[in-house]
Amino acid sequence: MPLTLSFWGDFAPVRGFREAYIAHGSDLIEQVMPVLDRCDLSMVNLEAPLCESNTGGEKIGPNLAGEKSSAQMLKSSGFDIVNLANNHIMDFGQAGLDETIKAISECELMSVGVGQNLAEARRLFRTTLQGLSVGIISIADAEFSEATEGKPGAAPLDIIENYHQLRDARQSCDLLFVSLHGGCEYQKLPSPDFRKITRFFVDCGADAVICHHAHVPAPYEIYRGKPIFFCIGNFLFDHNDPPPDWDMGYGVLLEYDTLTSTLDKLEIVPFRQAIRDGGIELLEGDEKTRFLAEIQGLNEILADEGRYKAEWEKYIETISSDYLYLLISPVILPGL
Repeated sequence: MPLTLSFWGDFAPVRGFREAYIAHGSDLIEQVMPVLDRCDLSMVNLEAPLCESNTGGEKIGPNLAGEKSSAQMLKSSGFDIVNLANNHIMDFGQAGLDETIKAISECELMSVGVGQNLAEARRLFRTTLQGLSVGIISIADAEFSEATEGKPGAAPLDIIENYHQLRDARQSCDLLFVSLHGGCEYQKLPSPDFRKITRFFVDCGADAVICHHAHVPAPYEIYRGKPIFFCIGNFLFDHNDPPPDWDMGYGVLLEYDTLTSTLDKLEIVPFRQAIRDGGIELLEGDEKTRFLAEIQGLNEILADEGRYKAEWEKYIETISSDYLYLLISPVILPGL
């Protein structure tokens, strides 16, 4: 019998989804539940603390928080573990983090990626499934939520330390996954540097790298036989004025042979998420075909170094004026 794991993007029961959750609960993600039932382990990125604290930390961008009881919704729907290494987990400081961890543990959800100090945040998650030792390392771009030796927070991206983490973890794991919260927001193609980092993680022993944070569905590639997903989009995350493709995302199902620990099957589960649609709606028919074709088109750009370089340079040109504005503007407005 194969071992199947699934990974899903940014879950933030905030803004409109906070009210929708209170009114409708797990109905918001009902269509995903049969998919989760097929999996031995399912993981989602919890993009906001679940707390009642109202003292936000100092940062650029919004301070997000969701209902503590939404942890139970994730558990009862079929999720097993939440990634907490992201740029919002410390939006309400130590109190918000403590409330979140308590809410998660009370409903017997597992978590990875944060701690009361740097050593705890970097701790490997490891479990045994169908006789295989499965490990997950969670990392976030170093932002406001970063843990230090004397401060709680998320495990930061640090290539040298991550190298040692992966090398050590590989010794005790049959399968090893990296959950990486990082990349350029709203950009579907990974930057050359970000791509190098994800490939380096495979070189260090990761069986797959799953990224989130860009808030749009991005391509994936198979590097040395291992899949790298550059962004799987939002799972459930409201926006007052959503950018293009904010509402689109996909889940990743990875099926492994339990005798050889090799990847037998990779499945993409595309969906739309929006208040107006009542939560998550799995794509079907022509809409699903178009979505998968778009991802495949992006995959083909990545596979062609010339096209990839040209597309990235084109993107850099489009944002140059924005950065120039930031340099000369007397006022910088908070971002998302």
